[in-house]
Amino acid sequence: MRPGGLAPALIEWFSPFVDEFETREDAYLVDDHVQGISVKIRGGARLDIKVSGGDGGVLDVAGQARGRTQYWKKWSFPTPLVSEEDVVGLNWVRVGKRRRIGRFSVGNASPHLTGTIVHATIRPAPLSSRRC
Repeated sequence: MRPGGLAPALIEWFSPFVDEFETREDAYLVDDHVQGISVKIRGGARLDIKVSGGDGGVLDVAGQARGRTQYWKKWSFPTPLVSEEDVVGLNWVRVGKRRRIGRFSVGNASPHLTGTIVHATIRPAPLSSRRC
């Protein structure tokens, strides 16, 4: 991820693949002592747990994009809607997202690749809920 807006040329290049738009707020559990595990409440309705499977190396699409890939194993569980009071405190960070989601194939590859452009607003837990 990179801060700031996306170049119009990148959005234009990605646009033909976009088949879904999504807006939601996720709450991430952030703990420096835990490595290789990601925990989040997705949109107040799902608990997502991901475990890192390692580094997949560099993906280089000549003249278009370059970046590191990672492998993750994910479990997702429905959960009753989580109220704002349930996801507060020193270790929770809220991230508002507006996503453009595209799915496309490279050659005859299967499964399809999924690319996402995210516009995120990060909102820490309220100060009144932080532990001292």
